Amino acid sequence: MISFRKITKKNYKDVIELDAGEEGHKHVARNDKTILEAIFEHSLDNVKAIYNNRILVGCVFYYRFFNTVWISRLMLDKKYQNKGLGSKIIVLLLEKIKKQENPDKIEFLTSNPIVMDKISILGFKKVNNQRSKNYYKKYKEHLYVLNLK
Repeated sequence: MISFRKITKKNYKDVIELDAGEEGHKHVARNDKTILEAIFEHSLDNVKAIYNNRILVGCVFYYRFFNTVWISRLMLDKKYQNKGLGSKIIVLLLEKIKKQENPDKIEFLTSNPIVMDKISILGFKKVNNQRSKNYYKKYKEHLYVLNLK
């Protein structure tokens, strides 16, 4: 069973030690950077440790901006990649966001081709406008949007 839990004194070191692997780090920042960014730019409540049963497998950072929820980072430890777990996590994360945040839309920046395929299947559309071009120029990531209303 997948769950999203708070980052606490008990688990933060384990979250920081998660490793996306060489390929994964091309697409996602390390978790220590993610946690610091959340603390200083949003709230630590915006970062969740991802557990599969009782095993820590990843980390996600998302936050609300007006009527939009931004999924800023989604990281899965290399030991748990390519096993179908990422797809389950994304589906459950979207359900959680829709239920708790009730946004008009969800946005996701990514350069990871596997994630791009997964979110496209779930209804995200790649945005091709000046805003998305600016994001690509700055971050080398593509903007995807899931309109909910």
